[in-house]
Amino acid sequence: MKKIYYLPEGTLLQGKYYIQDVIGEGGFGITYKAFDGVLKRQVAIKEYYPSVLVSRNCSYHLNVEMTSQENTVMYHEGKSKFINEAEKMALFQGNPQIVYVIDYFEANNTAYIVMEYLEGETLLNLLRRVGRLRLAVLLIATLTVSCIVSLSGLISFVGL
Repeated sequence: MKKIYYLPEGTLLQGKYYIQDVIGEGGFGITYKAFDGVLKRQVAIKEYYPSVLVSRNCSYHLNVEMTSQENTVMYHEGKSKFINEAEKMALFQGNPQIVYVIDYFEANNTAYIVMEYLEGETLLNLLRRVGRLRLAVLLIATLTVSCIVSLSGLISFVGL
């Protein structure tokens, strides 16, 4: 179900990224499937959208607005951390456990991270299909993520 604050299909960002669909949503952001009109490839775009701090009605405009002026400082601090996340993720280009960051930018009073688009299955869908994962699989996944976080000093507040 499309929500009124989702960027509409066909929205153009940075003059080259065309929004196609919503992939997912969490407390701090929305992830879109998009098309890069310059490089002619699919990309994923993560938008900083902390739903407890902001709102938007795309029927009228694309800009994110504070729900309260009291949220302004917290919102801008979070947006800075979001951009910092993009910069740190870009350091791991070529690592098969981390998606490649293509670009990041600010627009519509928020920030965006453009990443490679990977087809795949969400953990939730995998669990629904398989039932339970074996302990060994969970341990390998947990250790991989822990090593990456420890080595980079990166703790993403978006999606974790």
